[in-house]
Amino acid sequence: APIVQADTLRGEVILSMRLPDGVPWLWTVRALTDAGWHTRILPGWVQTVSFDGEVRPRRIVINAISRLGYESPATLLTSVDQPIALR
Repeated sequence: APIVQADTLRGEVILSMRLPDGVPWLWTVRALTDAGWHTRILPGWVQTVSFDGEVRPRRIVINAISRLGYESPATLLTSVDQPIALR
């Protein structure tokens, strides 16, 4: 599962993402906001993603995707301070 650290800066939520054993091909970052789910697909070399203060996610789900399309176990953030690895 991805290792995720969440910080806040001037109202923004900033996530730092990495894998314990290398760099993924892609990241999927799904965020639940008041407007519904929003999905971002990012290249694996990207290690940070941010959400501005106006779009404060209630829940964030992060997966790493390999070049063969395998999806890692998810890391779920329900609070900026509490990442929980799902299995």
